[in-house]
Amino acid sequence: MIFAFMIIRATNVYGDPNPWSIQSRFSDTLLSFINCDKYPASFLYLLITLGLAILLLYFLEKSNIRYFKPLIILGQQPLFFYIIHVYLIHLTAILFALSRHGMEPFTFYQVGISWKPKTFGYDLPIVYLICLLITFLLYIICDWFGKYKKKYRGKWWLNYL
Repeated sequence: MIFAFMIIRATNVYGDPNPWSIQSRFSDTLLSFINCDKYPASFLYLLITLGLAILLLYFLEKSNIRYFKPLIILGQQPLFFYIIHVYLIHLTAILFALSRHGMEPFTFYQVGISWKPKTFGYDLPIVYLICLLITFLLYIICDWFGKYKKKYRGKWWLNYL
């Protein structure tokens, strides 16, 4: 896929509506070369992202590095992870909004309106910290659920999660 991306992209004929061009610096030319439309996903975008993802997956599966264990645990429960993360992030956002703004954003006349106070949101380092904490919490929940699934293999509904 990566080889097909390089061949098709080099021709500048097909696969992406924005052609690449030679720039004054090599790094800018390289960025122009790999700059593909994500929305709607162009053929070249799909080739390069899926090709790199498959290559990365191959190397991660072959490695025995213990630091990748959390990724394996999260990946073994994909639907469960997806369902839980939506509710966990939403609950976290509600709790943070309550702690910072009280009940004002949740009053009847504010619901559904694009109400946003001037102090809405957090700085990027705080957002990253929250993201890491939620991911760690999801790791713990998915690890527990994986052990629960192994213990109770006979329950039919566990196959769907």
